[in-house]
Amino acid sequence: MKTSTYKKNIAEVIIDNNLGWNVVSISNSKVWFKYGLSNNHRVDFFERLVNIIENSKIIPIELKHLLSNVNWHFSIIIQYKDKVIAIVDMVRTIPVYYLDEKVKKISNSPHALVSSNINNLNNINTQAALEISMSGYTIGHKTLYRNLNQITAGECVLIENNKLERIYYYSYSPWKRREGSYSFFKKQLTECIVNTFEELIDDANGRQIAIPLSAGSDSRLVASTLKYLGYKNVVCFAYGRKKNYESTTSQAVAEKLGFRWFHIPLNARSQQMFFLSSEFSEYCRRFDTFASTPFIQDVSVMSILNQNNMISDDAIIVNGNTGDYISGGHIPKSINNHSLSKGNTRYTNNESWLNFLDKNFSLWKVLRTQETDNLIQESFFQLFQDRNLLFPDDIQTLHGKFESMEYLTRQSKYIVNMQRSYELYDYEWSMPLWSKNFLDFWEEIPVEYKLDRKLYKETIIDNNWGEGWENIPLNSGTILPPISNILRNMSKIMFAPFGADAWHSFERNVFQYFLDDTKNSAIVPYHKVLFDRRGQRNWISWWTELYIQSRGLDGISKDFIKKLQKQ
Repeated sequence: MKTSTYKKNIAEVIIDNNLGWNVVSISNSKVWFKYGLSNNHRVDFFERLVNIIENSKIIPIELKHLLSNVNWHFSIIIQYKDKVIAIVDMVRTIPVYYLDEKVKKISNSPHALVSSNINNLNNINTQAALEISMSGYTIGHKTLYRNLNQITAGECVLIENNKLERIYYYSYSPWKRREGSYSFFKKQLTECIVNTFEELIDDANGRQIAIPLSAGSDSRLVASTLKYLGYKNVVCFAYGRKKNYESTTSQAVAEKLGFRWFHIPLNARSQQMFFLSSEFSEYCRRFDTFASTPFIQDVSVMSILNQNNMISDDAIIVNGNTGDYISGGHIPKSINNHSLSKGNTRYTNNESWLNFLDKNFSLWKVLRTQETDNLIQESFFQLFQDRNLLFPDDIQTLHGKFESMEYLTRQSKYIVNMQRSYELYDYEWSMPLWSKNFLDFWEEIPVEYKLDRKLYKETIIDNNWGEGWENIPLNSGTILPPISNILRNMSKIMFAPFGADAWHSFERNVFQYFLDDTKNSAIVPYHKVLFDRRGQRNWISWWTELYIQSRGLDGISKDFIKKLQKQ
């Protein structure tokens, strides 16, 4: 790791030069920055930031006003005399870290701040280790190391006069209910999509846009909107097992839209070899955040794309993150039309907490106890307090609390790290469905229009841009090869007398390894999955265990929590 250190009095900026950050001098300040998609007009934004840092006496107020209108993804560090300010965007797409010690330190790399203590188990933050083990990511500023912090979504860190101040300029707040007819919101959503993608097209400026196109609605929205707006330099690709339903649907959509399409085949052997490669090790080391397991779903795919020159060197990767979440697809199942009509907020809130923990903090069943549930809830309560988040006590807006919780954890700590696999091979990227346009729109939509993603799905299907939605179903198809599917169905019948829980446990151990079309399950041998009795959820469970073991911690076991508490 090649770093550069810039020290002014008692504040240091340490930059890892291998992470693609740029540096410029503006006025009397030094500015380091990185963004998903470059554009020259953004220099004006940097100049306005520098002006605030150098001249304003009320920095937090002016910063919030300026940052609350940024519609693109970035991180930036500014050093002026003994002032240093670090800012991440509304979704934390590009992480930044800091140490709040006698000498304040800020860096784009966590390794630069804890390299000397990385193997010292006494420095492990045990609560963070538990959170990662249960979910794959931490809650709040925590990382695996006690004194190492990360800047969270919509936050700045200001160092001035030997004091460190956290400034929260944005928190996604999907309880700002706005009244309006269903047809009105459909029209508004259509306009929001068009405006967002027109901005993407303007930034792309004719460069190739490459879309990882699945069988779902989100990446298809990206492709069909570009077709509708007349952008021609588009290529689509899918990956995984040959002729899996994701790929066959992806191909049908691309052909309907008239875009070039190709498939990248993956199998267990090829994935096993990649996971053992120095290339994969370098990816995990370079982009380790110490706050989540590295996102590895498509890094082997990007390697193949790059090695075989399958897309342009200056291609922009545009995926569908995160249309399913922001449009209501992750609202706890206890919040539904029945519970809304019944109006029992307290009961629904309690049930929603269980739903939320089941969905997001259950990578290993053995770790789910009343004690650990309480620890996770306490971390969230601290997060609410830090950000001064006050949730309305109303059944009609209850969903917003849980959507906000996921935004501040899984979405901005783990899912956005998919972009790192693009950066490894020097591709720029854009996430239009994470734009401020989308955040603003979905914050105000009544919950009844978000349940089952009703407004989102009906709007884009009715628009049928590029005819990419007609007669091509969403997320439907065979999940297993025929023989495996027959065996699975036979086993399901045999397990019928023992109940659904017994069947699902058996399915996870025996069949789930083969249900993964991306073959990322090959991260561990099949026999480990087959004989597991700890309640693994999917391949991410195993990858998470490998990750915490790489930090010197034991694997997941019944004694894991006790060992953490003793450290």
